[in-house]
Amino acid sequence: MDASAAGDFSHQSLREEHLQMARTFNAKALEMGYGDLSDYFWYHTVDLGDGLITPGTYVIAST
Repeated sequence: MDASAAGDFSHQSLREEHLQMARTFNAKALEMGYGDLSDYFWYHTVDLGDGLITPGTYVIAST
């Protein structure tokens, strides 16, 4: 596998992982009564409490 193919695989894997996180988040948000949040793009992950964490691209965690 050449470098460009490996890079494509990596980006595809990250994309799929993010989409799965978004699906999980949206389902849980609906279940918790927040309504449909699927049109929102979350730049950072945000812990909204009760195990609901936005599917952001960047993780900002307190240490």
